[in-house]
Amino acid sequence: MDVAPAHGRKGHGRALLRHAMAQARARGYRRAVLSTLVDVPWNAPFYASEGFSEWAAPEWSAGMYEVMAAEAAAGFPMALRLAMRRTLEQP
Repeated sequence: MDVAPAHGRKGHGRALLRHAMAQARARGYRRAVLSTLVDVPWNAPFYASEGFSEWAAPEWSAGMYEVMAAEAAAGFPMALRLAMRRTLEQP
């Protein structure tokens, strides 16, 4: 998820993330996961402020291993990737 710098710091990213989480909850999903770059200083703290926490590799699901493998194949610098997850509260 990216917000153009000219439109940053206006709550657009937070609104987009919250909308995505609401849609996931409405569809019955119980958890959300993501990967982000640790060398971008605001990424992980932003997601943490929305309830995400670090997801250590030994705890990853098979699906998360597949996501990370696809990111590696696409050329992402895997030493800088961080997996995060959060529980989605049901209404």
